[in-house]
Amino acid sequence: MAEYKSNAVVLQGNAEQVYDKLSDLGALKTLLDTLPTDNIPEDKREMFSSIVVTEDSITIPTGQGPIPELTLSREGCERPSLVRLAGEGMPVPLFLSLALNPVDAESCEGVVTVDVGVPAMLKPMIAGPMNKLISQISSFLPQLDFRH
Repeated sequence: MAEYKSNAVVLQGNAEQVYDKLSDLGALKTLLDTLPTDNIPEDKREMFSSIVVTEDSITIPTGQGPIPELTLSREGCERPSLVRLAGEGMPVPLFLSLALNPVDAESCEGVVTVDVGVPAMLKPMIAGPMNKLISQISSFLPQLDFRH
């Protein structure tokens, strides 16, 4: 498995609040639906509006390559320190995780990790896109207020 990690980001909410919002995909849908449009970069608004969240999974259109959309479902979550989603229908194993570390009563740090099962020779080829994806996710999360 190749592992790609973000830098730690500070999130608006303690670890329990963040865990509760992100591990319950129904709550995540409500959180995303209430996000002001001006918090979403203009070039990402169409993609963001195309995200489908159900009680069991989240589907994100990629719009490119052999995988036109990425569907993730909950798997292996550990309250309150780890939210983990597994890719469905992928040609290789894929896991997206958010590790949470308490900072204080109102915030926590989060680190986004993607683990993907690719042959060693392909790791350099996917490093750029994977690091970009992780950077986008980790820069988006601090914009969400998990306290409500």
